Amino acid sequence: SLESDNENSNSLFNLGLCFYEEKNIGEAMKNYLKAIKSSPSNIQAINNLALCFYELGNLEEAIKYYKISISIKPDNPI
Repeated sequence: SLESDNENSNSLFNLGLCFYEEKNIGEAMKNYLKAIKSSPSNIQAINNLALCFYELGNLEEAIKYYKISISIKPDNPI
C-alpha cells in the first residue's frame, strides 16, 4: 500500500541518516536509493543523495538528483 511504502521509505531514509552521521557515505547512499525506490517522491532522500554525490566530488550526479528534487517540488529550499 502507499502508506506502507512511505513508512518503509522513511525508515530507509532514517537509516541512511544514521550511516551519514557515522561518515559511512556508501551505506547512506544505498539506503537513500532504496528509500527513493520505495517512494520516488521522497524529497529528503533525493536531496541527501545529491549531497552525498556532491561530497564525493561527483557533481554530475549531484546536479541530476537536485534537478529531480526541484522537478518534484519547485519551491523546495534545497
